[in-house]
Amino acid sequence: NNSINVQHFEVNNDIGLPISVNFLYGKKGLLLSFTNELVEYDDYVLSIRGLQGETGIFLPDEDFSFEYEEDVIAPKIISTKVLNKNSIRIYFSETMRETEVVNLSNYNLVLPAIDNDNALSYIESGVDEDGFFSEISFVNELKYTNQNYFLRINDVYDLAGNKISNSSNKCSFT
Repeated sequence: NNSINVQHFEVNNDIGLPISVNFLYGKKGLLLSFTNELVEYDDYVLSIRGLQGETGIFLPDEDFSFEYEEDVIAPKIISTKVLNKNSIRIYFSETMRETEVVNLSNYNLVLPAIDNDNALSYIESGVDEDGFFSEISFVNELKYTNQNYFLRINDVYDLAGNKISNSSNKCSFT
């Protein structure tokens, strides 16, 4: 799947090519980020050229008209992945502001009884084929247990300044 190649996308009105393209929603959506800001025009056109699906089939080249709409949707956690015994990744619905998403004090961890002396060590953020994530490392290795680890994230914001939704700021993992 070559859909995260910026060369496939272009927006008119001096917006140009995106600076990044990231997968969202389990590779069912894309987030395009641009250097130039969109402003309130009525005649934006997104041109998509040369996209090829995972099966090798080329999609037809197409232009899509759209209007500027301010981002007012709260970000949310979309998935959690245990990487190894010391770290997990939490994927968000959109790119988050770096300063808050890596701040340990914005994360509340509830540990299973068998691992009640563990804690968060540090947090890094990044982007991969599944989208924007925070990678969380723990002081000690996670323990094998039939109880979940729970994590709540507070006071983190997307790039438009929308605070993470209280209904979508929690995750669990084992």
